[in-house]
Amino acid sequence: MKLSVALCSYNGEKFLRPQLRSIAEQTRAPDEVVVRDDGSSDRSVEILQEFSAQAPFPVRVFVNEVNLGSTRNFERAIADCRGEVIALCDQDDVWTAQKLARLMEAFDADSRLDVVFTDAEIADGEMRLLGSRLWDSVGFTRAERRSFNGGDAFKVLIRHNVVTGATMAFRSRVRTRALPIPPLWVHDGWIALLAAVSGRIAMHPEPMIHYRRHAAQQIGAGGNPFRKRLEIALSMDASYFTRSAQRYREALERVLATEEGNVDDRIRKGFAEKIAHLECRAALPASRPARIPPALRELVSLGYHRYDEHGMVGFLQDLIRSSPDTLPPPSLRK
Repeated sequence: MKLSVALCSYNGEKFLRPQLRSIAEQTRAPDEVVVRDDGSSDRSVEILQEFSAQAPFPVRVFVNEVNLGSTRNFERAIADCRGEVIALCDQDDVWTAQKLARLMEAFDADSRLDVVFTDAEIADGEMRLLGSRLWDSVGFTRAERRSFNGGDAFKVLIRHNVVTGATMAFRSRVRTRALPIPPLWVHDGWIALLAAVSGRIAMHPEPMIHYRRHAAQQIGAGGNPFRKRLEIALSMDASYFTRSAQRYREALERVLATEEGNVDDRIRKGFAEKIAHLECRAALPASRPARIPPALRELVSLGYHRYDEHGMVGFLQDLIRSSPDTLPPPSLRK
């Protein structure tokens, strides 16, 4: 099978060279690298063109005329790939030499497999390893990993996304279902959830990248300290949960359209209950005391435990978060 790497860049001159070097040093070289630069104002494009001229495999560099943002940029890069397997690549990480070989071994071993993702070692902005793993950082618990291994990835991913795009590869046939990506979704969570519906997603527990965490990331995994979680909880309002419910309605609509009606009742029920949970939270009264009865009913019915990544903490967040009339104007919110 031919293998494409889809790399997206934006003002990444500080980080690009180590990542490009790690791609060139793969024991299983890619058959092509497709780069989409999102209108960088630094030397990113120059660095990429230098790499294209020297790499031992084809490298195609595209520069967007306008800035698209991370998800739209990845959407373009994925569409441009010619390989039967597409591995996503961020500009600021470093891959272990065996990464592509391990991913391709998984696809070779199971022709039904659509998506494979791995764990990662977390590093700081200078690529010093911090002694922690990505899966732990995103709250991918041991119980959830057992669910994945038992073939029930959907149960995990309908609750929260644990798949980071930089660790992911998928067969090109996934594009038929995944593109275009709805505006409210991030590419990795969207692709992973669609793959989980049909049960064709697998995890590889070995860390295959050094995942750089730094302040300039557009999106990325990061452990939320308690203070940050509290700030997030206090800033949530009904519109947050309304948008979230819409995201899952869009996912269900895409699933029903692309799976040609062949959707298990358990999957339909999971989507319906997730949407109902989010709508319940969107409809909570502005008065904090008045929220207690409906939120408590949702807690007793296990809605928070099944469909919120923080479980009981999500229930407490709903009791303390700001009401619409106490939130600052949108222009002042971070």
